[in-house]
Order: sequence, then structure tokens, then C-alpha cells
Amino acid sequence: MDDHELVRMVTSKILTKEGFHVITAENGKDALDFLQREAIDCVLLDMEMPVMGGLETLQNIRQQGWHQLPVIVMTARAEVENEQRWRTLGFDGFIFKPSAPSELLITVSKFLFHKKPVE
Repeated sequence: MDDHELVRMVTSKILTKEGFHVITAENGKDALDFLQREAIDCVLLDMEMPVMGGLETLQNIRQQGWHQLPVIVMTARAEVENEQRWRTLGFDGFIFKPSAPSELLITVSKFLFHKKPVE
């Protein structure tokens, strides 16, 4: 998810309020550990995290066989040229920080259209 506690808290609160079950991780290694133990429908990754950054985490996710798992990059680097680069690298979606709660929900919902949020 994100190494900044405030970003994790706000993102989690927005998604939980809409009925999504959220598991947070401080770094990519923790996220991979969760993927081994939990049924995860979508991953939000910050590009710059300690221990294991977003790109390395994405590569590990794909190498471990989770090819259909949507991985959405969360980044403060909102340059237009990065969007094409991230697509080339294999990210499925993009959320630029800071973003409006509605942008977060729209982006996540694109990849979870078949999932019904928890009531």
C-alpha cells in the first residue's frame, strides 16, 4: 500500500466507508506476505516504499503467478509521461496523490466491478 501512515489511514477509511475490506501494508514485502495468506482482489502500491518499492513488488506479484490481480500504482509523481511508463511496466491503473476520494473510488471500482462491496 503506502509507507506513510496518514496515506494508508485516509485511503483505508475512504474504501472501508464504501464497503470494501481493506488490508494495509507498510511496504512491498509486507504486501507480498499478505498475498500469500489472504484472498486479495486488488493491490494499491506506492512507487517509493522502504524494504521493497512498488516496481519490485509488482515484479514479484507477476513472477509469483498473480497475473490477473489488478495492481494500481499510487504516486505523487503526476507527470503525463509516467503514465505510459507505468502501463509499460505492467501496472493496471493509476492514482495520483493527492487525489479526491471520488477518483480513488472510481479507479478501484474499475477493477472490482464484479465484486460487491461488503454491506
